[in-house]
Amino acid sequence: MEKIVLMEFVDEFEMFREYVHKKGSKMEEYTIVALDCKLQAYLLRLGIGFKDTLYYLSDDYYKRILLKFEEIRVYIEDNFNYTDENELKYSYVTELQHYIEFIFLYIAKALEILQGIYNKGNRIEFFACSTYYVGDSVIIEDDRFLGSIVQQFAKAKNIKFYSFGSIEKFNKGHASTERTNKNSKISHILLNIIKYYLKIFKKVPILIPTKIYGFDKLMCKIRKKYPNVIYITLFDQEGTKWHQRYGGLMAGFALGRFFVDVDILPVVNNLHEKSVLRDKILALFKNKDFKNVFEFCEIDFSDIIKDKTQMAIIPHLCKMQSWSYQIYNFVKLLDLKLFISPFGRGIWYIAGELLPKMRVPSLLISHGTHPVPINQYHEISIFNMCRGFMLGSYSHICLNTPVQEAHLRYFKDKYKYIKNREIKMESLVFAKVNDTDKIKHRSGLHLLPDEKVIIHAVSTKGRINERCYFIETYDEVFSDLSDIVNVVDKSEKMRLIIRLHPGFHLTDDEIKMLLPESNKFIIHREGPFSGVLAASDILISYSSTTIDEALINKKPVLLYDKWNRYNHFQTGVYDGPQSPDIFPVCYVNNKNKLQSAIEFMFEKVKSVNKENIDVSRYKYKQDYEDNFYEFVEESLKQKGGF
Repeated sequence: MEKIVLMEFVDEFEMFREYVHKKGSKMEEYTIVALDCKLQAYLLRLGIGFKDTLYYLSDDYYKRILLKFEEIRVYIEDNFNYTDENELKYSYVTELQHYIEFIFLYIAKALEILQGIYNKGNRIEFFACSTYYVGDSVIIEDDRFLGSIVQQFAKAKNIKFYSFGSIEKFNKGHASTERTNKNSKISHILLNIIKYYLKIFKKVPILIPTKIYGFDKLMCKIRKKYPNVIYITLFDQEGTKWHQRYGGLMAGFALGRFFVDVDILPVVNNLHEKSVLRDKILALFKNKDFKNVFEFCEIDFSDIIKDKTQMAIIPHLCKMQSWSYQIYNFVKLLDLKLFISPFGRGIWYIAGELLPKMRVPSLLISHGTHPVPINQYHEISIFNMCRGFMLGSYSHICLNTPVQEAHLRYFKDKYKYIKNREIKMESLVFAKVNDTDKIKHRSGLHLLPDEKVIIHAVSTKGRINERCYFIETYDEVFSDLSDIVNVVDKSEKMRLIIRLHPGFHLTDDEIKMLLPESNKFIIHREGPFSGVLAASDILISYSSTTIDEALINKKPVLLYDKWNRYNHFQTGVYDGPQSPDIFPVCYVNNKNKLQSAIEFMFEKVKSVNKENIDVSRYKYKQDYEDNFYEFVEESLKQKGGF
């Protein structure tokens, strides 16, 4: 009888170690399945054996998961109908689908792992931590319900289940939908001072939520052309001190950018409307069509979804309802002229949908350049995600590349309710490098001028926001990276820069534990991407916006997909140097041909003049930057109001 232990966190292993000690057993008697890479690194450091998820997940597991999610998404679309007092509706339904997707993907992947274990032999016993905890964050940040999933699966398959650890974190209460408002007379006075300051000094306010994703560069460009522009940023952060709240407001007079805590804006807690919203969401779990919607691998997971919805998603959507009222009055107070954002979730989805109704343009400039879907699985996965980007309710969409344009038009042709106006604006927010930067940035990274430098950069999504198909799991990322490190380590002149995705949760030491030992790679996680891009010769990725940034700068790209699953740009498949359509983008789906493909790319870089590299599929031939300034100028001149 094989004893299978499923765990995710380091503290779960410590609870299990205590369980083994009390039982008088030995660790070697159990097969540990480690679902998280941080735990895997910890076990490696201790010399404890384990299996990762790749050992149990089938090649086509994502197909079943995505088809099931599409069923859930359509069910929500058909059965949830809510419009707030400002006539906003898309913000609520897409936000609901977005966060239910993350919970479902986590549950479904766990069930696929369990099914994979079961398929390898049914003489097994399951062990898992007994903690069941549902937090009040919309993402599954510190939630614990793996043990519950394992227990349900074991019961359905008539397999013995043993639990260990603590249940102290049990929480199935209802989070409050009330919101603490810090509005005061001081706030009212300061906001009115800002209002008259803008009016007296003829300042023009633009709402911008962030300086990341290239927006710092964009803000400088706008102000250089329009010196009277003032930026306003809203923030919603628990525990903000009064001096931070008012300091951000006052700083705007000197910095030209006001930081406004949403909680100081007037709000009306319409309890009736919140009750209506809550009831409409809970009705999804009572609808006559509800049966089997939240069931996967013959396991009903509706209780977990419902618990998370009550604890986190309903309060979040009720908060969005308050934001709708607050932003409406804030826009009227300060006569905002334009809203520009790189994303559209939460408060920014509300703003993107609301402002056009007030005749204030909202422009989304996406840093992601998602291609046209290559099949139904890609489409299911990318559609729901991009409703928070280019497929949302912003009045205008910036087209940075031909790839973005094709992506947007594909979905606009299919879904007629996507009615945003397209504006070709050149790659305003992407990195721009030139050859003169190369030696300088290499020197900063301790790389020699004659070394062959590869930069590896992929989009990674962790437990809280993992996606299927067009983004790799962490286990897949490290498997790919290990192959690349092995190739680089064999070559005297090759070096590898591993550029980590923002928010990557493993330390450098943990990353090194999960990769082959080598002194030929550098882990790079801070500073602008342009620096490491300038230092490199080629980029290797599976899927990432860095692919587009590399091509815009005429840096060749190798797409490595050992799973033979996802060809990001549908280019030629590398079989040898004579394969068609493999430069400047080369797709490799065979581990045994990776070294040959990398060597081919370096030979091409050496032999082809950079100016002759054809990137017309990925970069506009014409410079459309003037279109952006024409749009900004037109927006700044017009008057708002319903």
